Amino acid sequence: MKREYVRPMMVAERFAANEYVAACGDPDVKFEFVCNEDPGIVGIVYKENDEVLSYSFSACGTADPHLLTYDEVKALERGYVIRHVSGSGQLLSKVPVYIWRGENKDNVHCSSLTEKVVGFINRS
Repeated sequence: MKREYVRPMMVAERFAANEYVAACGDPDVKFEFVCNEDPGIVGIVYKENDEVLSYSFSACGTADPHLLTYDEVKALERGYVIRHVSGSGQLLSKVPVYIWRGENKDNVHCSSLTEKVVGFINRS
């Protein structure tokens, strides 16, 4: 049986967005700040400009009493925590974090933040 030649065809579809995406932050999404970066492991906390904030940081589990909005998250200091193996100086990790100084700005708490959805988001 002889096959019949079929001319190649390309079919294109026009993209039509069917979902609203907020580029500047969804008001129904909040963030929970909990000081939870590697609990039980001691590290050094640095600001983004490499200024040391704490030489002996260990996560304590303290939480900011309210959920944060995108604007509040953008206002938080950013930095990183460097973990070492005790006594050896061997680097374990360099973790980017958000830094909260506590209610009176007299303490150092670090978190990678947890996203929480509050209210109803219409995804239809």
